[in-house]
Amino acid sequence: MLFARVAQYWSAVTGQIPTVIDYPDGVAATYLNDRGVDFMLREHERGRVQHFSRNETLLISLLPARSFGYQLLPHPDTKLLLWSTHPQDAFKWLPTFQAARTWSTRAQRKYAMWIHPGYHKTLRTVFETAINAGGLVAMDEETQSAIVEQFGLARVPTVIPIFTARPELNRQPSSEEMTRLCWVGRLTDFKLQPVLAVVAEVARLSRAGRGVRFDIVGDGAEYGQVADAVRAAGISSIRMHGSIRPSELERFLAENVDVFIGHGTAILEAAKLGIPSLLLDWFYFPSNAGLLRVKWLYEQDTPGVGRMLSNPSQFRGVSLRDALDNAQDLEMHGRRCKAHWLRFHDPVRGVEALASQLSTTTLTYSNLTSAGMQDFDWLGRLAIGVKRRLTRGKY
Repeated sequence: MLFARVAQYWSAVTGQIPTVIDYPDGVAATYLNDRGVDFMLREHERGRVQHFSRNETLLISLLPARSFGYQLLPHPDTKLLLWSTHPQDAFKWLPTFQAARTWSTRAQRKYAMWIHPGYHKTLRTVFETAINAGGLVAMDEETQSAIVEQFGLARVPTVIPIFTARPELNRQPSSEEMTRLCWVGRLTDFKLQPVLAVVAEVARLSRAGRGVRFDIVGDGAEYGQVADAVRAAGISSIRMHGSIRPSELERFLAENVDVFIGHGTAILEAAKLGIPSLLLDWFYFPSNAGLLRVKWLYEQDTPGVGRMLSNPSQFRGVSLRDALDNAQDLEMHGRRCKAHWLRFHDPVRGVEALASQLSTTTLTYSNLTSAGMQDFDWLGRLAIGVKRRLTRGKY
């Protein structure tokens, strides 16, 4: 969705028609077709290698760039811009990253230096090569500092914040007495424990007499686990909606939400509509009742959309109960959240920053291969080989 929005505003900013790699009925292609956006589709086929010419410039998230030389094969002179859109994007280049994915960035660096000493050093060279050429940027300071600490980099990547499309609807405040909460996102990985924690908190508030409704929008591998937690809570005002088409999400938020709670791109979808938005950080650990902490999106002077926490002591802000009890003027919170979105996450400004970076990057595919991007150590080669066999060629 993020890259679909880049394509949506690319022509308006640069006057050029973008090429998008996707399935014909994929999320990006569907989003752009629904809005009548002109783009060229390079059809993705499972298992097919995508080739890029020397005259092309490729904007790609840092995480799928792991597939360079395997599923993605640029020409040596293809120019590149790698966009890190999560604090663990760089760490996930390590073939055995799963063993330490829930650890702190400092612990992850120690793990990598011990388990993959050679490849860790190589990746440091790869990332520094990309940064020096202006070909690696980060979405916020959290992501920026994570890659620096995980790999001991001498320089930091430039920050270019992620963004959403501009709003097409106006928020419709509710006349109901209950507060309508909403969470949007994939129900898997680092997003599972946060949504389970909110379910538990809403159940506590409801039993204490607080009028709260909680809508959960999204699907994923742990949908069943979240559904089980909702059933166990026994609160009828907690509802699961599954996936909602991108074209319908904005209307759902505008008509059904008083306060949004979440992180990532989803919180920006709410903030752009002027919905009061509570930022909830990411974490893998179960959160005991009462420990969960949130803060209003505008209370930070940076474009961050969440931190990766490694233990409960890193929670920041106030309890959900306190946030709702003290939110006497929701319209004020909504205006401030929208102003924050406009300051940091407006799509035109974001695409202008990306276009400027793309015009100046000197990073090429040959730079990364010369830096040793695919020079795995023996454990890395073994892990990659097993992973490809088990996933039938998927990286």
